[in-house]
Amino acid sequence: MVRLIDWEKFKWGDPAYDLGTLIAGYLKLWLRSLVVNTAIDVETSLRLAKTPLEQIQPSLIALTQAYFEHFPAILERRPDFFRRVLQFAGFILIKKIWIKIDCRKPFDNRGICMLQAAKTLLCHPEQSIPVVFGITASELTAPGLVYA
Repeated sequence: MVRLIDWEKFKWGDPAYDLGTLIAGYLKLWLRSLVVNTAIDVETSLRLAKTPLEQIQPSLIALTQAYFEHFPAILERRPDFFRRVLQFAGFILIKKIWIKIDCRKPFDNRGICMLQAAKTLLCHPEQSIPVVFGITASELTAPGLVYA
């Protein structure tokens, strides 16, 4: 097996940003799969998603629990860590939208849904946890509990 390190892109950064970026990637898959139309209510749109949130939640949970299992002291050192992770996830989604607009690609109803999700993650991260993961923050960060 050959492994390469791209030193051009390598830098030391905030671990909350790293985990938030991974979570945003999962959420982007879900948000891009939504069927969005003005004739369809939100609940129907969520139900018709090609990649339902419930389908990616086990992977999100496993990823997050593995992170906390390998770095358990992060919550002691940074009690606001998980809130920052979700805020960074929202920031990354907005960054993706901005890149799309900057490249003059169409900004459609899915983009609006992504923007609304990003706003909720940024402004109300604590309330976003059960929606994104399907479990509470204490269940997600409890050592030894596996939900995946």
